[in-house]
Amino acid sequence: MGTRFGGAVAPPLVVAIMSFAGWRDSFFIFGILGVIWSVFWWKWYRDDPRDHAGITGDELEIIREGAVQEHAATIQWRDFFSLNLLLICLMYFCVGYAFYFYLTWLPTYLKEARGFSTQQAGVLAGLILFAGGVATAMGGRLTDFLVRRYGLRIGRSVGVVAMPASGAILLVVASTGNAILAAALLAIAAATADLCVSACWTMCHDVAGDAAGTATGCMNTFGNLGGAISPLVVGYAVEWWGSWSTPLVITAVVCGMCGLLTLVIDPTKRLRISEDAARRPATLVQSDSQSLSVENHL
Repeated sequence: MGTRFGGAVAPPLVVAIMSFAGWRDSFFIFGILGVIWSVFWWKWYRDDPRDHAGITGDELEIIREGAVQEHAATIQWRDFFSLNLLLICLMYFCVGYAFYFYLTWLPTYLKEARGFSTQQAGVLAGLILFAGGVATAMGGRLTDFLVRRYGLRIGRSVGVVAMPASGAILLVVASTGNAILAAALLAIAAATADLCVSACWTMCHDVAGDAAGTATGCMNTFGNLGGAISPLVVGYAVEWWGSWSTPLVITAVVCGMCGLLTLVIDPTKRLRISEDAARRPATLVQSDSQSLSVENHL
């Protein structure tokens, strides 16, 4: 959700900076903001709450009361070759591919293909990504509701419907000549695709348990690979075929593939956990088996 809202703020902010300082200075400004945030995070964040200067004894006691002692779990290298984990990674490759079109080429598309001004393209791109951020939060509630009502397999299958539906909307965008309609449909397409983001991440906890960090790292690596390839495909497709419709059609096909991959993922099939885990130091985790919040080797 944060990447979507951050992406929503960035386009209009960049346009505003460019209007009075030029595009080069926008890089310096955002770079400085990144350094400031990094310093703040380094000074503020701690893995162990006992090491945080701002925590009180009462707060620490509450954290301890709400936690149980379990043994740390690990995934062996051979488990990375699990078909189920590979399907999750490939599925998120497609999610990343689709998302990075909005994150990288959207303002240019709105300006060059749809005739909006630079300022209008920046605002519209921000609104489209904002719609994705809202949908990401809604998708979290949706997958939880579906799990409670129909079970884990159906509850995590949001992408089976959401991603192909998003791809179908992109096909309509590629075929319409109405610029306003195209922008509105892009917002709907982005929001529809982002309904499945929460389900994607919780799948990793479903299949890996306490080793969810390793599984999500693997999945997100593939997502970023898709994100790295997507801008290249869009750029070369426009250059080679001279049409913005072509990369939209390609993205729509990728969205359809994502739905098929999600369909065959089994979130109830757990990865094998190392038998050596029982001999490792205990780890502090939440007692309701939700995502790990604190690691505290006692």
